[in-house]
Amino acid sequence: MHSSSKLLYLDTFHAHVSRYVHYIKENVTAEWKDVAYQLGFSRPDVTNIEDRNGDNKSRCRDVLEEWQKREGDAATIDVLMEALRELELMRVVDGLKSRFPELTGATAGPTGAQ
Repeated sequence: MHSSSKLLYLDTFHAHVSRYVHYIKENVTAEWKDVAYQLGFSRPDVTNIEDRNGDNKSRCRDVLEEWQKREGDAATIDVLMEALRELELMRVVDGLKSRFPELTGATAGPTGAQ
C-alpha cells in the first residue's frame, strides 16, 4: 500500500507540473531563450526550438516540455523555480507561489534549506 501511495503522489505531482508549465510559458515569453540556456540547452537546441515554433509562448512551452523529457524525474518545480531565480525572474517565481499556494514552501533560494 505504501508504494501505491507513492505512485499516486508521483502521478499527482506530474499533473501539477503541467499547470506550472502553462503559467510559466504565459509569463516568461520574451526570456524563453535565457530559461533554455539556464536549463542546459545548447545553441543548436535553442535554434531548433525557435525555428519549429511561431511565437515565444510556444517556444517557452517547447523548452519546458523538452526539459521534462530530457531530465525525467529530475525535472522538478524546485529546479525550475531555482533557474528562474538565477535569471532574476522573481515576478514569475512570486506569481507561481501566489497562484499555487502549495509552492510557498518550495526552495527559498540561496539562503533556503537544501
